[in-house]
Amino acid sequence: MFNYLEREELVSINREVVKLSGDPHGIISEANLNHVIEAVKLKYESQGDSLFLKAAFIIDYLANKGHVFIEGNKRTAETATITFLRINGFFFEERNQNELADFVLSVARGEKSIAAIEKWLKERIKGASE
Repeated sequence: MFNYLEREELVSINREVVKLSGDPHGIISEANLNHVIEAVKLKYESQGDSLFLKAAFIIDYLANKGHVFIEGNKRTAETATITFLRINGFFFEERNQNELADFVLSVARGEKSIAAIEKWLKERIKGASE
C-alpha cells in the first residue's frame, strides 16, 4: 500500500512553486486535477515496480498531458513527484543543479515514455534504508 498526495496537497505544492516566481496560482481544470489524484492510485497497481511507474505518471501527466494549473505545471510535476517518492520512503538525488528541470522539460515536450521516465527516476532514487 502506498501513500498518495491528496487534492489539497497538490494544490498547495502549486501555490508554493508559483509564489517563488510571482506567477499566478489557480486551477484551470478541476477535471484534470481530479483525474491525476485518482488515476495515480489505480494505475500500474499490478506491475512490479508500480511505485516508480506511478511517480512517472505524475510527472508525465502534470508536465505534458493534463495541465491542471494556470502556471507552474512543470515545477509542480517535479515537486509532486519528489514528494510522492519521499512519503513512500525514497529520496531523489539530483546529479547536477539543472538535471531534474531539464528532464521535466523533455517530458513536457513529449520526448519521454512512461518507461523512460520510470528508468530515469530509478537511477536517481535512494531508499530510506540506504
